[in-house]
Amino acid sequence: MSTLYESMGENENALSCLQQAIAATKKISGEQSPDYANGLYNLASLYEKMGKHDSALTLCNQALATRKNIFGEMHPQYAASLSLLGNIYKQTGELDSAKILFDESILISVYKTSTASRKQPIN
Repeated sequence: MSTLYESMGENENALSCLQQAIAATKKISGEQSPDYANGLYNLASLYEKMGKHDSALTLCNQALATRKNIFGEMHPQYAASLSLLGNIYKQTGELDSAKILFDESILISVYKTSTASRKQPIN
């Protein structure tokens, strides 16, 4: 529902939906669940789009830490969180920090792609 509101430009309604979903997920699954981490990531992304960088930064760091605990540092979802964090830093003018995060995200993606391609049978 939040993505529908967001696509209609109704960011405050999207925000409310995401906050409710995160609260419910936290209550049901706890703070160390993939769904909870995804909710934090999605809320951080919305805040980033709305220009609320402080809130986006806080939530993105939470999502990053949670995804690291759940999946480890070589997982695509961890890389996505690094990339979003890089975008937030870029928008706030912290370009050196953004570059470091983008580079790390790319390295994870390239590594995952290369290891996946080695597992494919050769025809």
